[in-house]
Amino acid sequence: MKIIIKHTLLSICCLFTISFIPSFIVSASETVTAKSIEYFEDGTICETIIEENTSSPVGGVLTRSAPTKSGTKTVIYKNSSGATLWSVKVSASFTYNGTSSSCTSVSCTAASSNTNWRISSKSSNRSGNTGTVSAAAKLYSGSTVKQTVTRRVSLSCSKNGVLS
Repeated sequence: MKIIIKHTLLSICCLFTISFIPSFIVSASETVTAKSIEYFEDGTICETIIEENTSSPVGGVLTRSAPTKSGTKTVIYKNSSGATLWSVKVSASFTYNGTSSSCTSVSCTAASSNTNWRISSKSSNRSGNTGTVSAAAKLYSGSTVKQTVTRRVSLSCSKNGVLS
């Protein structure tokens, strides 16, 4: 009888302990999207989308590791019909601790979805809690450049992990 009670109590303790392990050890990931749209006089539409991927480091609750967050901010240029012309995206990772935040990496992606628009340059840099990219797209008519649009996109992280 003592052995049965002992094993039952041991099983209950194990189940109780296991039920709390995920909250301390397993990393969580969630995507949240914010979106805004800007309309220009020539009919062009500029859509901005922020996507957040949140995670806490393995054992983040048990250690003193700062939480991390990564995300993207994408700017999409569309014509008056809503067809995508070209886009530029900043992807950045951050650490934050409630007192400060820091950008740990940044990269730039720029692409054209229209044969008349071509990406002519792109660059990225990070400073403090901000990752910034810059891309230039040129509108061609045959071999003639009709228009050049340069777009600078920044993604920042607040000390509390809010991306903007």
